[in-house]
Amino acid sequence: AVVWQEMLGIEEIGVNDNFFELGGDSLIGMELVSRLSKQLNTHIPAVNLFEGPTIGALSRLISPDTAADTTLDDSESRGARRRERQAERRTRRERSR
Repeated sequence: AVVWQEMLGIEEIGVNDNFFELGGDSLIGMELVSRLSKQLNTHIPAVNLFEGPTIGALSRLISPDTAADTTLDDSESRGARRRERQAERRTRRERSR
């Protein structure tokens, strides 16, 4: 959580807060995964952040004890929510012009 807080500039982040909903993007995500890999002394594929965009889900993905039992949100619904937020942002920008 500390690394997430540093990377996103947010004081308190819960285990169920979504990285992308907190303002994270792919560039920040790559740096986050790199820092976590170094800190935990293990390889973390970048795709894990997209598959598990919360601290809780990501920890289950990288933990060898629970990786096989991990169940995550349907990625299609996460993608749909992300596209919806992007469309809302575009609409707000267009209205402000």
